[in-house]
Amino acid sequence: MDREKIIKDFISFGLSKREAKVYYTLFLKKELSAAEIQKHVSILRTKVYEILLQLMNKGFCAERKIGRLKKYYATDPYQAFQNQINNLDGILKTKKNIVSEILNHIAPIYEKNTSDVNPLEFIEILYERKRICERYIHLQQTAQKEIMIFTKKPYALPEKDNVKNAFNVLQRDVTLETIYEIEDFENTEFEKEMIEKFAYSGGKTRFISELPMKLAIFDEKITMLALKDPVSLKPLITTIIINHPDYARAQKEIFKAYWKRSFSLEELIEKYSNSRKIKEK
Repeated sequence: MDREKIIKDFISFGLSKREAKVYYTLFLKKELSAAEIQKHVSILRTKVYEILLQLMNKGFCAERKIGRLKKYYATDPYQAFQNQINNLDGILKTKKNIVSEILNHIAPIYEKNTSDVNPLEFIEILYERKRICERYIHLQQTAQKEIMIFTKKPYALPEKDNVKNAFNVLQRDVTLETIYEIEDFENTEFEKEMIEKFAYSGGKTRFISELPMKLAIFDEKITMLALKDPVSLKPLITTIIINHPDYARAQKEIFKAYWKRSFSLEELIEKYSNSRKIKEK
């Protein structure tokens, strides 16, 4: 017999490690005393008696007295395991009945609670820059199909980090479409270089004179946006996340409309190249 394999199977069935070792030992000879069993399993004598009692209670072994000496032997394993299976079936049946009773009481309560939808459950509002960055990066990392972005200042992340995260998205074969404001391309050589690197690495990039808001749409499910303060009209870092596919699809239509009106990188470069030539003349 493969000792380790059989002991492992005993444990998988439900015996403790010590019970499995003692039970296996009982098959080595027709009968064994506690002292003889101890030599094979390296367990204290008092513990051996305790384990043998547990095995007898489960029907796996029995004892026979020869004068003052007690001998232990394995019972018919077919019958022993069948009795255990019958016990497990009985326990399972009892638990099924208990679960049925529980569900009769709590299922109606659960259904009532879930049917009372709170619209605010779909909305998350973030104020702290660190938390906004964490959520944005997480949504980028977990997107499976596509991300659509209106990129507009102020940035929660430096543009260098934005482009780095975008490269990681593209490596996962997620479609990434970004619309920048033309001002960003004109602003500094560094930002211009970052945007060009992103575009030439597979990111779909276009440019427009002005965007209505900061916006990101993830897999037509989640929308992340920041709006201007309605009083001061200043851009805010405060961000709203709406987890609702209907809203995301509606925002996607807005994104597509702006995409059609915007310039490609090549068109923008040509436009500014022509502008410089006119100025030089």
